[in-house]
Amino acid sequence: MQILLTTAAPTDGEELGSLYRVLLQAPTVRGGAQLRLREAPPRPGEMGGAFEAIQLVVESAFQVANLVIAIAAWRSTRKPPPTITFRIDSRSAEITSEQPEQIDRVIESLRDPEF
Repeated sequence: MQILLTTAAPTDGEELGSLYRVLLQAPTVRGGAQLRLREAPPRPGEMGGAFEAIQLVVESAFQVANLVIAIAAWRSTRKPPPTITFRIDSRSAEITSEQPEQIDRVIESLRDPEF
């Protein structure tokens, strides 16, 4: 399953870079996921584009749940915490708080019926 993570934070390239580094270090995420940063096309006069998304490939619903929990924990360290949007195929969900009820709803909405 391919997951695309984005944020609308004003410094979204920096935030995505920070989140990417955290996910690379999280044993429950990196052990079963392939991660890469996706760059936006450079604007005129720029040498390279800013990061626009984190792309992950996971193999199980358990990995999706671990990913959502790791991102919620990372968000709690950011001031202000950015909204993170998950996209899987035609489904999408957002994390806007660390409330357990919202985390559960996000995990459930991203669950693939094939898992």
